[in-house]
Amino acid sequence: PPFEVLLFGRPLSAPADVFGPDEPGILTVDRLRAALAVDGAIEAVPIGSSGVAAEFEALARTSGGRAHMTDDWPCDRGQSGGPSTAALLEVAPERLAAALAALPVLGCPAWHLGRVV
Repeated sequence: PPFEVLLFGRPLSAPADVFGPDEPGILTVDRLRAALAVDGAIEAVPIGSSGVAAEFEALARTSGGRAHMTDDWPCDRGQSGGPSTAALLEVAPERLAAALAALPVLGCPAWHLGRVV
């Protein structure tokens, strides 16, 4: 820490969400590789069944930091990522704006969820 935390992709989970492998905006291996190559990207953690906020908290805890979440999220904080349709991406604070500009070009939406300090 410190680092910024971005949501990359759309967290979806069956049966609440109906989607297939060609669903626009969900994480794929190629998109994840490309995201990790963006200048300032540090690490990515897939969002599983425990939900976005729980993964954010776990990320902060395992990095030895504390989660500071923004109020404006594009999804419910408990939303499951099911089969890893989205990931949390750690980004260097000084590269946040550039990463937010670069990531959507890769085929997945990106939102700033907060930071770990």
